[in-house]
Amino acid sequence: IQESESRAKEGREIVGNLLDNSMDALDQAIKLKPQFALSHYYLGTAYYKSGFYSEAEASLLHARELDPTLGAARVVLVNVYVKERRLKDALEQIDAFIKEHPKADERKALEGLRVKLAIGLEAPRP
Repeated sequence: IQESESRAKEGREIVGNLLDNSMDALDQAIKLKPQFALSHYYLGTAYYKSGFYSEAEASLLHARELDPTLGAARVVLVNVYVKERRLKDALEQIDAFIKEHPKADERKALEGLRVKLAIGLEAPRP
């Protein structure tokens, strides 16, 4: 997954192949240790980066079920919900993350995003 980020300038095909390989490896890891939350988190992240948002959501929610303290899964869920324009869901994840991790490095950025999303929810839709 990290390699796909560092090679983003090489094009969608390269990135897509790297993410596909990541998903295959993570599927195998989950078969070996299905209760390991981080594997589900990383699989959800790979799905998100590949644009498979419903699969990403399912993997990230499962990661949270396995490890409710896994705040990083909430952060990626926020991104999934923003991409899907599910602003209420994104706000719920931001609020829960901030409550659970009040001193996290991501807090300031999430608070800024929260303001923007709240404004978006209040704006009339065409």
